[in-house]
Amino acid sequence: MDGRLCCFGQPGRSMMIGDYAGSTETPGATRAGLVAGSLIRTPQGDIPVENLSPGDLVCTHDNGPQPVCAVQLFRVQAQDQLAPICIMAGTLGPHDTLFLSPQHRVLIRDSLADMLFGDAEVLVAAKDLVNGRSVRRCADGPVDYVQLVLDAMQVIYVQGVPTECPVIIAASQPQAHGQAAPRRTLRPFEARILMTAAA
Repeated sequence: MDGRLCCFGQPGRSMMIGDYAGSTETPGATRAGLVAGSLIRTPQGDIPVENLSPGDLVCTHDNGPQPVCAVQLFRVQAQDQLAPICIMAGTLGPHDTLFLSPQHRVLIRDSLADMLFGDAEVLVAAKDLVNGRSVRRCADGPVDYVQLVLDAMQVIYVQGVPTECPVIIAASQPQAHGQAAPRRTLRPFEARILMTAAA
């Protein structure tokens, strides 16, 4: 399954299944994804992300339980920019250790963010949190990334961490074009300012 995207969706809403061999888009490098085994908060309790199916409800930060529209799974070699980011337990508050793709964004709640950027809650790409200690890259063998698709961009809870659940823009989802992120997204240099100030 290396380099291949598998997707399961609702009738009329299924995503394209594609083989990424020779593609200019590299799964994991440009996509947000969670490492298989990550626990998602749902009204029925925490469930591994790969066990969720279209129609299942997940708990969101802003809008209560929302249904999953599709689930995408892709496998890549965990090397260089494709290697998952490990956020150790307790780094961002009371949560368990989290593994996610470098582009996946997490919600940071901090008074410094409010002081520096005018927003107490901001989204930061996992790769921009890397400090070589509590947040680091894990390069070792193949990794399975899973991406949930909801009707709108939401913040969900993964391993207890509030994490963005983006919308995949496809022909079956024209309404996704132009949707804003649920919070301000920090650019890499802004993330470094925040992490340096918080250290």
